[in-house]
Amino acid sequence: MLVLKMDAFRNRQLLLSMVGTFAIKGLALVVSFLTMPAYMRFFGDQVALGVWLTIVSAASWTLTFDLGIGNGLRNKLVEALVFKDAERCSRLISSAYFATALISLALLFGGIFLASAFDWNAILGVDEGVISEPILVRAIQILIIGLAAQLFLKTVSSILYSLQKPATNNAIALVTSILVLIWVLVAPVGSAENNILTVALAYSVLSNIPLLVCTCVVFLGPLRRERPRLSCVSLRVVREIIGFGAAFLWAQLMFMLLVGANEFIISNLFGPLYVVEYQIYYKIFGLVASICSLALTPLWSQITKAQYEKDFEWVARTYRMLHKGVLVAFAIEVVIAIFSQQIIDIWIGADQLFVEPFAAGVFIVYGTFYVWQSVESTLACGMGRLRVQNVVYTLTTPIRIAVMVILSNFCENWVIVVAVNATVLFLYCFVQWISTARTISFEKNRARTHA
Repeated sequence: MLVLKMDAFRNRQLLLSMVGTFAIKGLALVVSFLTMPAYMRFFGDQVALGVWLTIVSAASWTLTFDLGIGNGLRNKLVEALVFKDAERCSRLISSAYFATALISLALLFGGIFLASAFDWNAILGVDEGVISEPILVRAIQILIIGLAAQLFLKTVSSILYSLQKPATNNAIALVTSILVLIWVLVAPVGSAENNILTVALAYSVLSNIPLLVCTCVVFLGPLRRERPRLSCVSLRVVREIIGFGAAFLWAQLMFMLLVGANEFIISNLFGPLYVVEYQIYYKIFGLVASICSLALTPLWSQITKAQYEKDFEWVARTYRMLHKGVLVAFAIEVVIAIFSQQIIDIWIGADQLFVEPFAAGVFIVYGTFYVWQSVESTLACGMGRLRVQNVVYTLTTPIRIAVMVILSNFCENWVIVVAVNATVLFLYCFVQWISTARTISFEKNRARTHA
């Protein structure tokens, strides 16, 4: 009876988190669909827009360079909260903020200095007649300042996940997107160089405002006694968080190279103009994957909590249910493909992009495998078992890049980048599925033995 009550409570808590996430994501999708046409109006030149989208995509990688502190704190803080150890919570939070501050300062000063050492026009594949090198360097330096602040402030996101409040994190992202959209709609349009400078400045400022406000609310409210203090900083705890989070960091980096580098690779192999085309396809077919990834966000901490409570029966039932959801995602992707041309015509205007059957087919497969990957990685991260993810992505990353370069010499279609990524995702999902199923079965049997 007690087990049934615990399961009912956990399922209700998870359901409420998912409903909140879906509601916020619904608004976020509206904002996302409005942002692309707004960007196209603001930049005018699609080459300049392609450069900006590539820079923003690359900038998001930077937020993973926290040495795994965010994810390490997320899992460790759940443990402290489960056992109601207030002193441990204070040490974890203070030590995490201290370590992240040092990393942010290193990124700030090192990034600004190194930004001028690269030929960004060659890297991004844009002619100096469109955007000159000094302007590109200045825009990137502005973004680095904003990213350094964001890296420090986003520590609150890990705390919110540990508190089982993922909807709040999604709300932060939503507010940021709304602020950027409003700015793009009202900002005066200038030259390509002026546009990229002003949008870099606006993005850097606006992306930090919601995080700053949320940080103040959290530490003036529910965690006012656990707010960061130098007296609670422990180098031993810092090493513990980083040691636990290192595997998460490597998994993040490899995954970012897998899916986050698409814009950069397409820009280099086929030209920045095709980045815009890729983004249009991705926003439509990535819709299901985005919703599923966000809906699964609260599950990570719930899995961690269930592991500490030895409730692997619930984990197994949830795992089976999620696999059925992958099949539903595939069916939705097919429906999206059928109506994709009409969606694009309504969204950005008729005759802007003709949907190619080959591209649509590849994105159906890619979107489905992305959802499956979200399921497998959520379970693996929640249980702190990342070996499969790290091994598969580490081994396949250099191979897939080499394959993309080789194929680009024979095929001038940027869709091959997505096709190669889909293959890697399938390989990971298949191996991870076998590993996770065995782990859950083993832990269930062990829990019964010790019951």
